[in-house]
Amino acid sequence: MEASAVPEEDKKNHKLVEVTLITIDDESGDQVEEEKLVEKGKTPVKKLKEELGVEPELALWSIDKHGKRTRLGDHETVDVKKGDRFVVIRSGGVS
Repeated sequence: MEASAVPEEDKKNHKLVEVTLITIDDESGDQVEEEKLVEKGKTPVKKLKEELGVEPELALWSIDKHGKRTRLGDHETVDVKKGDRFVVIRSGGVS
């Protein structure tokens, strides 16, 4: 289930916040920006990737208010807040 496709009754039981996921195609440089609903609060990066629909093998980056990107390790925990921005870079093709 996509993070943004949470049933209405489940939204009442969890505090959901809207975050932005920017997906960048490494080859073309194209960007897609999506708003997603995810659980607020301390969240393991592995779970956050799942909620955002990001494949486990891809790196997830956070973007601070100054535009600085920080890579998030799968072993880390993120304090998710409304308005947070995340980036994933997808590489194309098989090498």
